[in-house]
Amino acid sequence: ERPLIGAVQDVLRFCDPGQPFATVSMLQPSVTDNVPQGLTLTSDAKTRYPVGTTTVTWRAQDAAGNVATKALQVRVVNRPPK
Repeated sequence: ERPLIGAVQDVLRFCDPGQPFATVSMLQPSVTDNVPQGLTLTSDAKTRYPVGTTTVTWRAQDAAGNVATKALQVRVVNRPPK
């Protein structure tokens, strides 16, 4: 059986004036499997994201080689003027 990745949530961040990126930290989703030994969870998440929308993919693999993925969107926009 494939592992099950828990809920992920899209992220919206504002970047500071003059900055072309925002620093984003996100929580790791839960992951379960019928055989939890050897279960791994990885992602292509990074710390800084440019203005625009970036897809982040979480990937879980169990010891038998079964794989599950789940994606979310990180959207960075310029902070509106005050």
